[in-house]
Amino acid sequence: MAAKALDYFSSAETLMMIGAVWRRQLRTKSNLLKSLYSFHYVLFPVYCGSMALSLAAEIPNLVKNDPTAAMETLARTIATCVVVGKILMCRTTRSEELYATALKQRKVISESPDPDVRRIYLSQDRFWRKIMWMLVGPVIFGWVQLCELGIEQSYRFHIAHPQPNDSAVGLPDKPLLCHFWYPFDKNKYHLWVITEQCFRVLAISVGLCSAGVFINSLMVFMKVQLKILQHLFRHFDRYSDVKSGRYGDGKISSLRSLCIKHQQLIAHVEEFKDAVKNIILLEYTSSSIMLAGAIFQIVSGDKILFTMMFIVFMYIQLMIFAWNADEIVSESLGLGDALYESKWYEQSKSTKVLVLIMMMRCQKPLVLTIGRFWPMTLEAAISRLKIGYSYASVMTNH
Repeated sequence: MAAKALDYFSSAETLMMIGAVWRRQLRTKSNLLKSLYSFHYVLFPVYCGSMALSLAAEIPNLVKNDPTAAMETLARTIATCVVVGKILMCRTTRSEELYATALKQRKVISESPDPDVRRIYLSQDRFWRKIMWMLVGPVIFGWVQLCELGIEQSYRFHIAHPQPNDSAVGLPDKPLLCHFWYPFDKNKYHLWVITEQCFRVLAISVGLCSAGVFINSLMVFMKVQLKILQHLFRHFDRYSDVKSGRYGDGKISSLRSLCIKHQQLIAHVEEFKDAVKNIILLEYTSSSIMLAGAIFQIVSGDKILFTMMFIVFMYIQLMIFAWNADEIVSESLGLGDALYESKWYEQSKSTKVLVLIMMMRCQKPLVLTIGRFWPMTLEAAISRLKIGYSYASVMTNH
């Protein structure tokens, strides 16, 4: 079971490598594959960034002719910039070290001689499987829907206008997936443009999934560590080791070692918070603007079904972030309850004093923040929808 879980997390690493988030060396002796991956690692964010530039360059042309399309393109430009920003932020040395450390600790936990520790680990592995499907599934489904919609519109246009599209004839422009700027006639090379746009949107979708999997993997693993620490707190008398009790009492020695583990976990959470605070701030700030653009599209009656799906999918991702952050808060507070549920009343006076001190420390929860400003909670995620609706109302009234 442990090996199966580790293989699964390896598949998560594969997704992150495809999205150029994880710079881990390939497990291959082929220098050609290593060179190709190094090239992909450098080229991928550049390719995604070119999509943002193409979208932004087309906005001035749309403002005069189609304000709704201009608003839609602006929202997609922001979304693309957010994805590129998240990819680059996840590739920092600190973020990669955090993930590499988590991989080593996962292996230690999965090979623990304690069956209860392994059970906790595997139960969270099943939870992570569901989280990953919720992160990846909607994004890929949205990409398929967007491509299908663009291809269907192109096919209908071809049926309605079988003759070549020429400016002299005065036919409308052929439909595209997105309003990109190209330095050539998009109608003349329509098939190539549609194909290239499908690949561009796929790249952005993969990058979005990779960054989400990277951050949420670390958050879920912190929850795993907190649950295991709760178990150890609850049964600290079972893990006492009189032989190694340098303090004269094996149970005090066990408590002190657990206290050190708690301090190390606090430091790990603080380091993680420092590493991803800007990513979370970017996610929450941009979500309000993108939600506003999507709501504005619905009010305007343009692509209502697809836009509603976009709102749902984006909000699911935002809620997953907030849910995992809330879980870290509740599990960190649960450490004090776990100590209270232990057999502290059967211990010596010095052991009881140490339990009391540890319980007092556990009253301070481990909180992730949005930048340096607000705690990342479910309430904060819900407020994004309200703010987005307020922005859309202002834009609609003007």
